Amino acid sequence: MQGEKKDYGFVVVILVFALGIFLYFSQNNFSDSTGAFVTGQTGSQCEDTDNVLNELEDNSDVFVVGTVRTRTSPNQNWIKNGTDKCFGNLLNEYYCTSGGIAANKTITCDYGCWRNRCRTPVCGNSDFGGVGGGANYTKKGTTAGLMSIDALGVPPISQKSKTYVDKCNSKKLLVEYYCGNGLYGPINSIAYDCELLGDQYSCLDGLCYPGGKEKCDGEDNDGDSIVDEGCDDDNDSVCDSTMPRADPYKCTGPHCCSKGGGDCDDTSILRRPGLKEDCSDKIDNDCNGVVNDGCPEDICDNFDNDGDGLVDNGCDEDNDDYCKLGKTLIGIPSICPKGGGDCDDNSPIKTKYDC
Repeated sequence: MQGEKKDYGFVVVILVFALGIFLYFSQNNFSDSTGAFVTGQTGSQCEDTDNVLNELEDNSDVFVVGTVRTRTSPNQNWIKNGTDKCFGNLLNEYYCTSGGIAANKTITCDYGCWRNRCRTPVCGNSDFGGVGGGANYTKKGTTAGLMSIDALGVPPISQKSKTYVDKCNSKKLLVEYYCGNGLYGPINSIAYDCELLGDQYSCLDGLCYPGGKEKCDGEDNDGDSIVDEGCDDDNDSVCDSTMPRADPYKCTGPHCCSKGGGDCDDTSILRRPGLKEDCSDKIDNDCNGVVNDGCPEDICDNFDNDGDGLVDNGCDEDNDDYCKLGKTLIGIPSICPKGGGDCDDNSPIKTKYDC
């Protein structure tokens, strides 16, 4: 009896398929230096939705759920490699390596893993008496938690919980820290102008203080334990004209303005109401808005009449030997021996005979 011929074609197909699977994984799949399983190949394009730069694993944000996908060329379809996932307090974080390879690794979340991301530290804000809370400009507070990106630009994965204290950057600018997203932060900060709450507010010791701006009245108006600061910075006993001043003025303390107010330049002792005008400095010494008022007219007489160190300055600007029209001549000044009456002292072509 002739034996039946066995069909091995199906077996051959199975073996060929298995060999193909083996060759694919042997060439395209391997473990990185951390032992994490990596899918892809060098030179592939890789994108990570929770990574701003899509290239360095240090930029992968474990506090945001992300998905990684790759493709071998711009003409190929994207392949989804994986999405971040929680396993207890562990996070399986997918990321792109600098070589464009999709990878994943296990992260221990210090504050627990929740909704497939590491939970940020609980954000506490004493301004609101406990956990969470927004900005409170009229109360100094401490806020403890995690900054999303701190002042040094450290990625969140490298940060630990810190405590930030509200502070003043200037007499009116408050740096206020607060929990930006309720219970779990992260901490945010804002530079707030206390005067937005009203003209009577200023920044004092980490809060907007309602005592108001300092004024010259012998009182500590802004609550900084200094009386009348800014009223008399040049210590000439005359209050700064830009500072509000009580009337009658109570003169107390080191900034006492015993000679009144109206100092037009509180940085210089050479300027204040009541000073005699100095004709040599060309500034408004007596703060009346007029420079060198009351000084003797600069006549043409071979003398320095205004005390500025110059003889007969302004008498003959065009050097044509004729003095300017309107100048007073005494004798024959050496600067204008031909006399006066020059109606255009800026032009040597014109003399008094051309006027």
